[in-house]
Amino acid sequence: MSYDYYNEDVEPPEWDWDDFDEDGNYLGGWLPKDEFMAMIRERNSIIASDDATMEHKRYIKSDKWDFKRKKILKKANYTCQSCGKKHTKLEVHHKTYQRLGNEKDEDLIVLCSTCHKKEHNKI
Repeated sequence: MSYDYYNEDVEPPEWDWDDFDEDGNYLGGWLPKDEFMAMIRERNSIIASDDATMEHKRYIKSDKWDFKRKKILKKANYTCQSCGKKHTKLEVHHKTYQRLGNEKDEDLIVLCSTCHKKEHNKI
């Protein structure tokens, strides 16, 4: 597939996600090459992020995760590893998603709901 671009001196047109067909081909007007490539990088980044989110959601509902989660909760003695609370709702948090589905125990931490929210708000 080849693309035509406006002259670099021409103001590029506005674009939005409706400028792409179902196969991801750009349907809008011509753009300077650097703007076009930046637009494609942004779009691909969003798609990759959405794919990772969907993979995570499927995994969290799996029997494999349920087994791993229970193992980590037991190993932590059903205690929040941040504040030390017991007898509260506990959640298993991924420190990294690099090995999602094949986590090592040290990739995970048991947190109470409050500490889990705090952990996610650090970003």
